[in-house]
Amino acid sequence: MGQKTVEPELHIQFSLEAAVPPAHLVRQLASCVDFGFIRPLVRPLYSHTGQPAVDPVVLFKLALLGYLYNIRNERQLCEEAGLNLAWRWFLGYELSEPIPDHSVLTKARQRFGPAGYGQFFQRVVGLGGERGLIQGRRLYVDSTLVAANASAKSVQSRTLPPAAAGAAGGLTWPDWSGSRRLDGPVRNGSGRSRLWVLSWSAARTRMPP
Repeated sequence: MGQKTVEPELHIQFSLEAAVPPAHLVRQLASCVDFGFIRPLVRPLYSHTGQPAVDPVVLFKLALLGYLYNIRNERQLCEEAGLNLAWRWFLGYELSEPIPDHSVLTKARQRFGPAGYGQFFQRVVGLGGERGLIQGRRLYVDSTLVAANASAKSVQSRTLPPAAAGAAGGLTWPDWSGSRRLDGPVRNGSGRSRLWVLSWSAARTRMPP
């Protein structure tokens, strides 16, 4: 029976470039999207004096990774970026370089605001669509059971706004013909009403494998 012994190496030769597989998502993003547009976008928000700040490209890339991998906590996002070799390669940080502190992301969110991040994601989605990285043929809808003191008589159907209905006209909807209808509230064993709440995922598309 073999037994693995652990002996730390004093000197190590390692390449992030060689460690990231060619088909990894971050490589596809790096080849399709030129993130150089970020600096001119946010330059008016920075001062020409003071100590050098963290590259805004890194901050926006971290926000993109958090969205793609469903990590909403900034502390957890920075911890994962320090552990994940592919993320380090995507961000441009070698193994010996510390990842920015999570507090930097909090300040960046306050600095850039929803408008700045909105422009960034619109640009990334547009460039990804031009390069064939985004299919955009399906729209995913999520549902959650939420306890509510609601009367079945007060439940009314809702229709999509004209703009949203037009945008959804070319989508391929799944076949739910054999699924359970949810026209009204669903009652649990105690007789209390539970409503199905549908939450739309904005611009959520499926990446090709």
